[in-house]
Amino acid sequence: MSLIERYIYAVIKNMPEDQRDDVADELRGLIEDSLDDKGSRSKKHVREVLIAMGDPKTLAYRYKGTNQYLIGPDLFYLYVRALKIALATGLPIGAIASLIAHITQQPESIMGLIISVVGATCAIGIQVLFWVTLVFFIFEKTNIKEKDLNKGSSWTPDMLPEITSKQQIPMYESISDIVWYSLLVLLPFLAQPLVGVHLDGNVTPILNPNIWNVWILIAIALGVVGLVKSILKLRLRNWTRGLTIFNVSFALVFSFALAALSLTTQLINPAFIALLDAHINTSDLDAITKTVNWSLGITVVIIIGSYLYDAVNSVRLTRKLEQN
Repeated sequence: MSLIERYIYAVIKNMPEDQRDDVADELRGLIEDSLDDKGSRSKKHVREVLIAMGDPKTLAYRYKGTNQYLIGPDLFYLYVRALKIALATGLPIGAIASLIAHITQQPESIMGLIISVVGATCAIGIQVLFWVTLVFFIFEKTNIKEKDLNKGSSWTPDMLPEITSKQQIPMYESISDIVWYSLLVLLPFLAQPLVGVHLDGNVTPILNPNIWNVWILIAIALGVVGLVKSILKLRLRNWTRGLTIFNVSFALVFSFALAALSLTTQLINPAFIALLDAHINTSDLDAITKTVNWSLGITVVIIIGSYLYDAVNSVRLTRKLEQN
């Protein structure tokens, strides 16, 4: 694919559908006029024209922007990128710090803990938004431009993306994965105070405390590797061959570990089943135990099935991307 088409694609790919064709036609005409002025359509002259037009992301914001703005199109792309980096770094750290602080100070109910952590995370997000916006507002008013902030790393046509289909991995999927694996890393430490029944000042864990005698390091390791995979998904947004191999391998290991755990260990705390039996006024403890174990078994099968489906789907999407 020619550099010109890749450049136009880089400009319009995140623009509204109803603007793309008009902007593409206008850009194509501008580039052709510039090449006519040079009297040549050699690769060298094409590169010179594209470099003169500038970073396609900045150009895209110019097309989408208006004359009334807090941060102008020359800086808006860098502003958004800085904001994403700051939020991606600050929010997880803030949430984990808030979680640990609340657990060590005073264990709460799950709902109370969630409200506290969400509140603290939102407060951090507001602070990040304010300070990053303030810094770039100052840049805008002091007439600092993108080239001043990107000294030594100017845009070149070599940075143009290949033309691909719509991004395959939604951002919400990667973020939900990050939350899930963060909880998995913290689960051995949260299970006792939070995942349990609070009654008369005592806490009866739902999960068998003996699980962590053997599985604590495995749970943490799976959570950390899962976080790495989730961050790669968030960054790449498409199923590359390397990411797919990573995903399939992880899905198989995770499924095997979960199956082994459920088959070799009593996951539900016997004390919790006894407490459940005492409060629903039945003498049939075996029936309660079977119901709980069946429910847990179905949950495990669903989780393993979802991981295996995700692995197969990632292979399918990788092949589809490579064929385009």
